[in-house]
Amino acid sequence: MTGARGVNLFNDVQRWIAVQTEELEMLRARHGRNIARHKGAVRELEQQLVVDATERKNEVNDFGLEIEQYTLRHFEILKEELIEIDLAARTAELDSADSESRRKQRQISR
Repeated sequence: MTGARGVNLFNDVQRWIAVQTEELEMLRARHGRNIARHKGAVRELEQQLVVDATERKNEVNDFGLEIEQYTLRHFEILKEELIEIDLAARTAELDSADSESRRKQRQISR
């Protein structure tokens, strides 16, 4: 009986090993599918990251240009205002000098 019992035990162990082998193969296959799916997702994210980085660089460049144009417009406005103020001051100075020369002419004429 011990011989038959030993054979039964051997057959049980052999079946258990076969089941474990099948389960390991199934887990390997699932792991392979998961790895492939994750690698695909990582590739997509890397591509999206490149696109996003390019968009951000373009946005920063566009913003820089807008700020530069804004600043140049305001400097141009400031320059025009300073020119107007200078012209107004010169005109007032000439008017003052002209009115003083007229006053002197009147004084001389009298």
